[in-house]
Amino acid sequence: RFCMSANRAFCQLAYQLFYPAILGSIIFDLADPFRNVTIIWVCSLMIGLCFVVDYLHLTLNLWPDGEPTNLVFEPFLDIVIAFLFCVSYFAIARTGAPNFPQEQVLYNVKVCLGCLFATHVLIVIYDLGVGKLSSFADLVPLAISGAGFVCALYYGATYDPFVVTVIVTSMVFITYLARVVFTVKRKSIARATATVI
Repeated sequence: RFCMSANRAFCQLAYQLFYPAILGSIIFDLADPFRNVTIIWVCSLMIGLCFVVDYLHLTLNLWPDGEPTNLVFEPFLDIVIAFLFCVSYFAIARTGAPNFPQEQVLYNVKVCLGCLFATHVLIVIYDLGVGKLSSFADLVPLAISGAGFVCALYYGATYDPFVVTVIVTSMVFITYLARVVFTVKRKSIARATATVI
């Protein structure tokens, strides 16, 4: 009888079930042909793109063998991070539903940006745990999402919360892209150096 190792089973749960399922839900929701393109859709798109790039970074760049070294810590945090991205996405996307109560819009924006901030706190904890903390790749998105969450908490009624959300998610997306490009370049330089030696 074939028996899968606990490490492989837990990794498959995190990286072949949770991440693809949440990514598929976000893509399916964004691809709705009957939804009007509004600032809410743009907010949703930016969060979806952040999740796509995070998933790309996770899949391509974190482990040479495709599996984390710690069979509980890493997949568990990745499941929580994926779930927080999901809540962040649907909190903001839901505000575009017909007859959504206007008095609840600011609350949903706070949930969206709060989950995005919590995601970056967990990414810093994750990278500390695996010894890969980067001041740019980890702390800049943390600072941006934290500032956006504070703005939504204290100034959400003063400014358009969707504009704040678009600005925050766009800046986080740019840092995510830079992180992936930097990691790919660093790995290709390391591979080129290893082949020369």
